[in-house]
Amino acid sequence: MQKFAQIRTNPNEIFPYPLQNEIVFENPPCFVWIKDKENKDGYKIVVKNDSGFEREYQTFKNYFYPDEVLPTGEFKWNVFSGNKERGSMTFKIPKNAVEFIRPTAKEIFDTVPEKTHPRLLFLKEDIQNILDEHQDDLKVLKRNVQVALNDGIPKPPYSTNKDSSNNHCLQTRVYYGNFRNFADRNLIALGLAWQLLEDKDAAEFGRRLLLEICSWDLEHHFVSVYVPNDETGLSIARTISAAFDLLYDLLNDDERKTVIKAIEVMAFQCYNR
Repeated sequence: MQKFAQIRTNPNEIFPYPLQNEIVFENPPCFVWIKDKENKDGYKIVVKNDSGFEREYQTFKNYFYPDEVLPTGEFKWNVFSGNKERGSMTFKIPKNAVEFIRPTAKEIFDTVPEKTHPRLLFLKEDIQNILDEHQDDLKVLKRNVQVALNDGIPKPPYSTNKDSSNNHCLQTRVYYGNFRNFADRNLIALGLAWQLLEDKDAAEFGRRLLLEICSWDLEHHFVSVYVPNDETGLSIARTISAAFDLLYDLLNDDERKTVIKAIEVMAFQCYNR
C-alpha cells in the first residue's frame, strides 16, 4: 500500500506522536500525524496489541483522542488515508501511566455555575484569598487603573486615511504600539478593579472602553488579525472576551449583544488565521 509522507516540511506542521517505540505516560495517548495533503474523506486509525485488543477510529482531523482508557502494554498503530497508509508504528503504555479521559469543552463549562461572572479567571468565593495573598499586585492594579483613567478612550485605528507619507506611517506605528496599553493593560485592569475592589469608577470607564472598541468595524483591514498590520486586531482578540466576563454585570442586553458580536468576529478571524 502506498504511504503518505510523515516528514515535517514547515514549522506550522504538527509533531507526530507517539513516535516509533515511544513510551507514553498518559492513557489514552493523543494520536497525531502529519496531514495527507490529498485527503478529502478523513482518516482511519487502527490501534491493536497482540492480546486481541483492536480499535478503529474515524476522524477528519490529523489527531485523535480515544474516549476510553487502553490496556497497558505494547501496541501497534497505523493511519489510513483512502488507499494510502502512514505506516505501522509501535508504542508502549506502562502500568504507571496516568489515566485521563479528556473532557469536552461543554463538560468543563458545565462545572462552572451558570449566570455567574467572572467565569474565566476565578470564582467570587476566591476573591478574598486573592486580596489577602496579592497585596503587592493590587498596588500595581490600582496604579494601572489610574493610568487607564488618565489615558481616556482611544480613537479608532487609522483605517480610512489613505495618506502614505512617512509622517502618517510613523503615526500609525505609534498608534499600534500604544493600543496595547488601551486593550491589554487598561481594559483588563479596569475589569479586575471592578471584580476585586468593587471600584465603580473603574467599572464604568471599563464599560465605556469595551463598548467603544466593540463598536469599531472589526472586520476592516487595519483591525483584522489576518494582515501584517495585525497589532490592533490581536490585542482586541486577546482581551475583549475576558473584559466581557469581568464587566458582564454592568452591561444591558443590547450592550451584551454588541460585545458578543465583536467576540464572534474576532474568534472567526483567529480560527481562520
